[in-house]
Amino acid sequence: MLQKPIPAMLKEMVEEAYKEYRETFDEDELIQILLSLAANSRETFFILDGLDECRPDERKTMLDFFVQLLQATVPSSTYRVFISSREDFYRSQRILSCVGLPIHDTDLKSDITNYVVKTVDHRREKGQLNVRDENLVCEIKDKLINGAEGMFLWVKFQIDALCEGTSDDNIKTILSKLPKGLDETYGRCLEKIVSGQSPLYAFNALRWVSHARRPLLVEELEEAITISPIDGRPDASKRPNTSTVNICANLVVIDESDGTGSVRLAHHTVKEFLEQPMEEPKAKKFLQKFGRNELSSFDFGPNDLEVGESCALKSLCKKGVTNGDFALHIVAKKGYVKVAELLLAERVRVDSKDYQGRTALQRAAASGHKEVVDLLLEAKADVDAKNNGGLTALYQAAENGHEEVVRLLLEAEADVDAEDSEERTALHRAALNGHKGVVQLLLEKGVDVDAKDNEERTALYWAALNGHEGVARLLLEKGADVDMKGTDGLTMLYNAGNKGRDGLMLLYCAAEKGHERVVQLLLEKGVDITANNWYRYTALHVAAQKGHKAVVQLLLEEGADVNAKDWDRLTALHSAALNGHDDVVRLLLEKWANINAEDKEGRTALYLAALNGHKAVVRVLLEKGAEVDVKDWNGRTALHSAALNGHKEVVRLLEAEAEVAAKVREGIDGAALGDFEWV
Repeated sequence: MLQKPIPAMLKEMVEEAYKEYRETFDEDELIQILLSLAANSRETFFILDGLDECRPDERKTMLDFFVQLLQATVPSSTYRVFISSREDFYRSQRILSCVGLPIHDTDLKSDITNYVVKTVDHRREKGQLNVRDENLVCEIKDKLINGAEGMFLWVKFQIDALCEGTSDDNIKTILSKLPKGLDETYGRCLEKIVSGQSPLYAFNALRWVSHARRPLLVEELEEAITISPIDGRPDASKRPNTSTVNICANLVVIDESDGTGSVRLAHHTVKEFLEQPMEEPKAKKFLQKFGRNELSSFDFGPNDLEVGESCALKSLCKKGVTNGDFALHIVAKKGYVKVAELLLAERVRVDSKDYQGRTALQRAAASGHKEVVDLLLEAKADVDAKNNGGLTALYQAAENGHEEVVRLLLEAEADVDAEDSEERTALHRAALNGHKGVVQLLLEKGVDVDAKDNEERTALYWAALNGHEGVARLLLEKGADVDMKGTDGLTMLYNAGNKGRDGLMLLYCAAEKGHERVVQLLLEKGVDITANNWYRYTALHVAAQKGHKAVVQLLLEEGADVNAKDWDRLTALHSAALNGHDDVVRLLLEKWANINAEDKEGRTALYLAALNGHKAVVRVLLEKGAEVDVKDWNGRTALHSAALNGHKEVVRLLEAEAEVAAKVREGIDGAALGDFEWV
């Protein structure tokens, strides 16, 4: 979102936040800031280019944000959203109601042609592509244009390969064997790395570039690839004497666009290629070349690691190839029991930690490999060892729902109440993710059911928030306190960990998410149905706003005040009408909602529905007798709001019902309607 100059509101938010000496805002705060800025702008443009290049969790966050943005309609604000992505991703992720404009390979043919011609000519002028025969030059251009299939990156890789040709005949050979698509191109790059002089350094560099939290400078990368995975220390003697970028066979490039010369992958599809499973024959080939200390680079099929007396892997283990401790981590993560047995037989350190402080037991537990966990426990692995984030093996197994692994760890006397850096226990994470079986095991072992994290939130809170009714019911049966007090004396139902946000209630959260069964469960346990947040917004308000009819019905049947007002004097009827939920509007009116209730600006539900062009809601309100001539504090009626926003059908509907429409059009106030095209 582009806005200039920086709004005073944003400056105040930043200044207030950094009083606490934080490094940055968290995700929820950033989203709230964007929503606040957008709500205070008449017209806001959001441009998101290359959504498919984001990680899956980032894609979901961004799409959820835009859905939230478009649902939370704000009067007098217009939002325009542009999202670009690959076509295959767009089709599979069509969540927003939007207009799509596909671009096909044929649309790019002229651009590809220009790119090929100019790049080939430029490389020849620079002396990088040496071709004597002009006919061969034409053949190169034709082959590249016809084989590109809309992929500029494919063209670049092939030109790079042709530049390595030592003669016209050699170039013809390269040209006759051009790979099809990017995957085959990347595969050839890997083969080139394997046959090169520094394959270990190259694959290590690829891992660093792929997973670094920020782009690395060339110097940083060259130092990083010398760091030992065991003690985390760099070894200058292992620093390559040749260019680290060059040994990566064009999969890594130097980015000059940011002015720092940082290193990045040639394209985001390179990372996708490197992370996909490898075919078994190729896996065997790489295993033979690199041995045990490179197991982390590839995925192997189950038959690739059969261990026989003459097995090359067994020989490597007996010879004590370097990085044995690190190899144990990898086989634990992958679940390779036989290889783990070999490594343990060679007396590798069972509790060695990687750079994140993780042990092999933690890696196996997190991945759910019961047999490896059992093997490591027999080898006296520390069951309560913590990584840098304070996570134990039990915590990670519980988080991922691995019941059998959790059972094993509990039998080994794992600390059931161990906390991570956010003071959350295994119970918190299991409840948050809805793993009822794991929660049952932990409760049977005597875990503290009311343990609170650093935001004063219990396992019950996380289960209810995420709609896990079965887990929430189990926790309540085991005595979870639904009215537990926080450090400030407010119940978690009211405050739910007050950290300067909305202070959302447990019931409020369940209603907002539409978790009907969780709402029912909480009401059965005596939760106060009238509880509200700082803005006096009740569970009924938010359920109506989100259009969760079943939850609204339930709350009304249980005695929720249908006419309760928030700080802006908005009722649940206002919220439902503003957001176009005609079925909820009808339900509220049947339960005697005040149809002509006004908010602090004098606006009725009819006014807000007309403002946003919700014709179905307007029709329901008119059928139920809503007054059409009620004016807000600016002297505008529902007809004004519909006309000013160009909602013609709503205008016609209101005109048919309002005798006062003609007077509004003729009088002084009628100037507001002057620009509307009446037909």
